[in-house]
Amino acid sequence: MKRTITTFAALALAALALSAAASSASAALPEFTKSGVCEQTGELLWLYTESACATDSVGETGEFALSPILTSSPSATLETVGGLQIACTKKSLGQGETTGVKTVSRLVLKFKECSSGANSCGTGGTVTSNRLQGTLGYINATNKEVGLDLTSEAGGGALLEFTCEGTVGKVQVKGSVIGAITPVNTSTGGYTLTFALTKTGKQNITKFEGGAEDVLELSKEGGAFEKTALEATDTVIPLVEGEIKA
Repeated sequence: MKRTITTFAALALAALALSAAASSASAALPEFTKSGVCEQTGELLWLYTESACATDSVGETGEFALSPILTSSPSATLETVGGLQIACTKKSLGQGETTGVKTVSRLVLKFKECSSGANSCGTGGTVTSNRLQGTLGYINATNKEVGLDLTSEAGGGALLEFTCEGTVGKVQVKGSVIGAITPVNTSTGGYTLTFALTKTGKQNITKFEGGAEDVLELSKEGGAFEKTALEATDTVIPLVEGEIKA
């Protein structure tokens, strides 16, 4: 009888250990399967000048990047809860790196033909972001819904800073924004990253499961910041095919 109890206890402990290991592995997800590998890009990106990815090209054309990604979106719109809209109607382009299993870094986006009403925004209608970083997280872990949360690489800094003609003037956008990224658990050469609104100035995804609120805020001419939403559908293309494990 004692041996039976001991055997049962051992089996129970083993089951608990397996359960804890599975729980620990699950907690680590979602993750990129390809990250942090220095790869030659030709001249698609301009981040590093040599194959160790240690020397920043500092604005000159380089040929290397860490698990690089390219992004494009046919259009993008910023909209505040007060109804201000800034629309960029030409394809936007971006480049960055997948530097960790959960992180994208050194991401720079260029939005084209941007305006607020009849007033042009940016430099000749082009708005270029500051360097951004992104982090993977669960929107809904049970349903394997994964998001990428974008914010400034400079902690608490602005994602976008530009000027529009007319009464809008100088614009600053801070905070962070979460887009749903698909597919997951499938090896792919391209992801779709979707940012959507539920109503004026309200982002459809405002936080990761169990996390704090992550939203954008916009200020014009140094005035008060107001909640802002981004509407865009980006194609994210890794230079080397990979997968988001969820």
